[in-house]
Amino acid sequence: MLPGRRDGNERSKTDGNTLSFKPRIVDGTEAEKHEFPWVVVVQVYNPKLKKYKRICGASVIDEWWIMTAAHCVDYDTSFKIIAGEHELSAVEGNMSVKGGRVVKLEGDTLETTVMIQREWCGVRRVMDENR
Repeated sequence: MLPGRRDGNERSKTDGNTLSFKPRIVDGTEAEKHEFPWVVVVQVYNPKLKKYKRICGASVIDEWWIMTAAHCVDYDTSFKIIAGEHELSAVEGNMSVKGGRVVKLEGDTLETTVMIQREWCGVRRVMDENR
């Protein structure tokens, strides 16, 4: 989870059939592990693939609220929040929490910001442990 601008992916063939993606950071440096503990990942369930897929970043506001872009979650979509990860391609044993109540911010359109309400005490604990 690296704050800042990410610009595309480097693509390279590893064999005749596989295309691997290597994210790159543009105009910046990689964040130190746990440097930004309030940054979490939103994953949405893809029924065709039968698994959760990384889709967006979000910010922990407090024990009850996480804020993300409205296009990241749908009111009918199953999603989960992952906290404490640094490299998303490796499982670091941190926590994930499924679900929450999606609340559109007053005056915003669906293209802007939503808040996800749930008791995020576990997310907060991961943040505190990683400071």
